[in-house]
Amino acid sequence: MNWDLSAVGLLAAGTLFSLYVDVIKTGGNSHTMFADIVLVGPWIFLIALYVLFRKASGFAIAAALMLACEIWVYLVVFVTPKHSTDALAYLAKPALQLLILVPIGLGIGYLIEKRSNS
Repeated sequence: MNWDLSAVGLLAAGTLFSLYVDVIKTGGNSHTMFADIVLVGPWIFLIALYVLFRKASGFAIAAALMLACEIWVYLVVFVTPKHSTDALAYLAKPALQLLILVPIGLGIGYLIEKRSNS
């Protein structure tokens, strides 16, 4: 499997999806620097880590997990909202992505690379 291509594609897809939510779905009404950092910041952080370390398998898995989280939160907030407070999920999403999903993805990628080198 070409991990580099997967990592770059998933990182691009996640960043573009976050920008879509940030720019298009908000309609520019609550467009602030804080909203930009909260919505797109985790993707920029992951891209910077990918450029620094180049462990493609871990970053591809982390990006896939982050994109799944991104889509799930989008569906809960915009497609099938059940409560008026569902949008608060966007406040917890960056912490979930950076503190839980990225380490899990990088750990799985490390194990994949360790096993393939053995």
